[in-house]
Amino acid sequence: TIRSSISSVVSRAREASGLSQQTEAAFTQVADGIERISKSMNGISVQMDVMKDNSTRLGKALDSLVAATGEVGSAGASADTLSSGVALRVGTVADLSGENARALAEMSVGLHEVNEAVVELARLGADNARSVNDLEASIMRFKTIDTSNFKASDGRPLVWWTHETKEVPPAPKDPQAWPEKDARRWYAYEYAGWGVKKLPMPESPADGAQGKRVACIVSGSAQDHPYMGAYCNGVRKVAEAFGIKAEFSFCSFNAAIQIEKSKEAVKTKPDLAIVLPASASESVPIAKLFYENGIPLIFSNTVPEEESFKYCAAWTGPDDWGQMRALAGRFAEKMGNSGGYVVLQHVPGASPFYSRTWGPVTELARIAPGMTCLETAALNFDPAQTAKVLGDWLKKYGDRLRGIISADDMHYGNGIREAMERSGRKDLIAIAAGASKVGLDLVRRGILDSVTYQSAEGDGALAMKAAVDWFSGLTLDPMIYLPFELIHKDNVERYMPAQW
Repeated sequence: TIRSSISSVVSRAREASGLSQQTEAAFTQVADGIERISKSMNGISVQMDVMKDNSTRLGKALDSLVAATGEVGSAGASADTLSSGVALRVGTVADLSGENARALAEMSVGLHEVNEAVVELARLGADNARSVNDLEASIMRFKTIDTSNFKASDGRPLVWWTHETKEVPPAPKDPQAWPEKDARRWYAYEYAGWGVKKLPMPESPADGAQGKRVACIVSGSAQDHPYMGAYCNGVRKVAEAFGIKAEFSFCSFNAAIQIEKSKEAVKTKPDLAIVLPASASESVPIAKLFYENGIPLIFSNTVPEEESFKYCAAWTGPDDWGQMRALAGRFAEKMGNSGGYVVLQHVPGASPFYSRTWGPVTELARIAPGMTCLETAALNFDPAQTAKVLGDWLKKYGDRLRGIISADDMHYGNGIREAMERSGRKDLIAIAAGASKVGLDLVRRGILDSVTYQSAEGDGALAMKAAVDWFSGLTLDPMIYLPFELIHKDNVERYMPAQW
């Protein structure tokens, strides 16, 4: 559709170019004609001035004649009357000649102005023809790709050319004054990146993505976590489609390694860099490094330290807060808006730690104040430890504990399954973030009630799409979110096979 629209524009532009050239020739002829008319009017004006002078002299001669014949009798009186009449008419003719001369002079000036305007129109026609040619040349620099058939390995769309929007409320004056269960306390985490004033960014070449080099500094590889493997697949698919060379560096979720990999990437002078922060706190020196070397930077996946946003062109990734709030809504409904629940947390300090803990907790406090958070714990994604801790909590709280919120559907998911089997508590309502093969299988079996659909391949594709947009000269939003959905037993088959 885009290619068809552009072709239509170019076709009409060509027609406009041809018409402009014809118009230029026609206006040039008109201008020449007006110039000739103007010169003729000047000639007529001169002749009118001569006529006026001759009429004046004729009037004076008649006056002399009247004086010379004044003594003749009645015949002389008649001649005087006749001469006076002639003199009056000659004077009228002289006056009219003067007015005509003035009118013709004004008309000549007006025609000069018209002539100048027509000449200017002819020049604009020629400029328009050149502009159309420049427009066509600019359009031809860009490679248009039909991405409607781009699919992830689960058959879902890989690229969304529209993205999720987020309503950003005004910042509270003193967030720390609010209790932990109030969303205002976590404002700086939930809306990170929106209110930051960026430094002057490197200017886009605005010449399209073809042939560009992008350094991708990924926090982990497929061996470190299967999500990372799917993420990189999404990056590659979009990069290949648009003729971009993507160069990957993997950091084993180690911030020190990521800094060194970033320094190595800077030396190669890529056209743009995509960085998945291994640590939020270490994102600032990385952002400064690329910025000071004039390399545009896009952060992706996890949210960096707030100061980092000053140095990057944009951030892309999942709206973790939004999807966890949506998941909490379903959780409250399944729990009947009452009962106690526990939270299995992400790695402390990482952005998902806050979003996957306080996103659902604050949302439940708002929509289901009768529900109670009994315990929270970060168990480093250890299934065995998860099963043990959940078993201890079930013994401690008994039937008061009715629900589980998990920051992960894979490792924690297996721990939840084991704890439920050991305790015989199949009545527990468990929800989780993610869409792994393990998680989708647990949804199928009814162990997990629901999980968030976060496309790992789409996450990578979104970052590279932002790079394509930047190379094309488009303005990027500071935060570009990946669309999300909720997966439950009724729709889980539509998301199979899992991406990771």
